Amino acid sequence: MKNFENRPTISPQLVAQFEKIMRDKDMIFLDELHLKELIFYYTELGKIDIALQAINYALYFHSSSSDFWVYKAIFLIKEYEYKPALALLNKAQLLAPFDTDICIKKAFIYQQLGLPNKAANLLKQCIKTASTSSKPNLYIALSDVYKSGDQWKKSFKALALAVSIDPDDEETLRMLNYVGYRANMFTQCANVFKVITIENPLSRVAWFYYGSALGQLGQLTQALDALENAIAIDENFEAAIYNAGIASFKLKQHSNALQYFTEIIERTNDFDEELYYYAGLCAIQLNLTETAHDFLTKIVRINEEYYEAWYQLGELYYTQLHQVQKAIFYYKQAAKYSHNNSQIWSKLAEVYMAEKQFSDALAAFREAILINDQHVTNYIGLAKICLEVEAYTEAENVMTLAFANLKDPPAEIWYMASAVQYLSGNKQHAQQIYQMAKHHFPTQKHLIQNYLPKAYSSDYFL
Repeated sequence: MKNFENRPTISPQLVAQFEKIMRDKDMIFLDELHLKELIFYYTELGKIDIALQAINYALYFHSSSSDFWVYKAIFLIKEYEYKPALALLNKAQLLAPFDTDICIKKAFIYQQLGLPNKAANLLKQCIKTASTSSKPNLYIALSDVYKSGDQWKKSFKALALAVSIDPDDEETLRMLNYVGYRANMFTQCANVFKVITIENPLSRVAWFYYGSALGQLGQLTQALDALENAIAIDENFEAAIYNAGIASFKLKQHSNALQYFTEIIERTNDFDEELYYYAGLCAIQLNLTETAHDFLTKIVRINEEYYEAWYQLGELYYTQLHQVQKAIFYYKQAAKYSHNNSQIWSKLAEVYMAEKQFSDALAAFREAILINDQHVTNYIGLAKICLEVEAYTEAENVMTLAFANLKDPPAEIWYMASAVQYLSGNKQHAQQIYQMAKHHFPTQKHLIQNYLPKAYSSDYFL
């Protein structure tokens, strides 16, 4: 009632009577119930001035009713007039000292006035004297105070206390899950929801959030079991079906995952890019090439900037359908919409290199190195191409760049640098680098053979 909810039906005669009173400036007694009906009626119509007139009229006759002081405070809060609203709530509290709703509104005002500690202390004091049924709302309000100050762990503990009293309120369970995520308290979150599932095994939401928390903890098998329990309770629980699909995907149960994703796709008209993307990935893993193509192309038809779908289309056509030119097109589309993604450029370079399109491969590797100069395989790939086309000076420059950029050049770089010098004709320098490589990485000296043509003898490198 105090939040203007559940407005009762109002009679036209009452409205006409009140408006006549206002016009004639009469002071005719109206009882509390009729005045509340009028306040709610005008509030819903957006006629705030008349609603306030009704409140002031009510206060003239019913100043001992805390409700009307609260109603007026609510209007002031909406206008950001916090201090006058607080004064009215203090009056209301004198009339109804155990009304927890008044306490919650005062705490909200303290928050807005930059007094979170005062808000928290007020709520804690109120909790001590409140009835059990009133405590959940107080704990939720206390959680909000902590949440506004990014005190996520305290916020979680307050919500956990609310849930321990009323475990059936789905909105409170949702808030607990969110705050637990922000507080990185997945173990505690899982424990709370586990208790609820034991006490109420038919709580679909408790099973759902229990599964979500277990998933965050990496306990995917148990998470999937919990999510499937939620689905068994409510077969239309799409969020649980989706998360069960994700858990199955991470467990590499691709057939099971695809079944979940397809079920959601078939039952809803809403297009979800991520849903189609995961369905496409599952289809790729199951060698369902046409199905994968359909899911992924639908994404890029609707949102051409979804570069991950372009990339997976490239993977599909390169690794499974072996249609290289189509694959290159898709990889290039991925690079177009995620230009600063070194992984895409590296893959594109790899494909060009396999097709002996060396100039394109060189350009792609250079782009990858510009984006991420710590990716070792890009230097190796670029140097290999230079050696393939006998651009030895360019290969030397690549190795120089690698040593300059990489914080701790690995064995591959050292042995590749030695091979580059050897093939460039600088055999003495090659031997010097090789000896240094053996000193740092003695067990990996066989790598030198990966970078030398088979026709070359390895006798020089002992």
